[in-house]
Amino acid sequence: SNLRTRQVEGAQVMQLGVQWECNWMRKSVQLRSQWNKSVALDGQTLHYSVTDDKGNSLDIQCGKEPATMHVSLNQRYYGPGYPQDFSMQIGSKKLFPSDAGSNAGGDNFRAAWDALRAGKKVIVHAGKASMAVPVAGAAAVLPANPAKAQCESW
Repeated sequence: SNLRTRQVEGAQVMQLGVQWECNWMRKSVQLRSQWNKSVALDGQTLHYSVTDDKGNSLDIQCGKEPATMHVSLNQRYYGPGYPQDFSMQIGSKKLFPSDAGSNAGGDNFRAAWDALRAGKKVIVHAGKASMAVPVAGAAAVLPANPAKAQCESW
């Protein structure tokens, strides 16, 4: 069997393939640089997320209108609900995809989603920090059509 166990921050976890699961709370522990899909405690919000090898992360939240993107860079948070927003550099384009609740925001959100799925080089900038978003495996987790992922945008 490919089932293994190990200690992570005091909790015993099991590995089946590449997914680690905590026995005590049945919540996925995300491995670095791998895309993950999870459901929030409210049972309605879907999270599509990835964390780089430095602990920076991109989190896409869907299920509640409108869809949003948040980033954590150097232990600071950016996006809707935080004091500062972030931008994404995709080729020569600079996008502000954090809030899909406007025409421009929805266009930026969908362009960022498509770029992540296509495996294009995506750099997130916020304050003086930046992150090269890991894109390997994004297409396997992010559905081709964001609306099918309950990611509503305008």
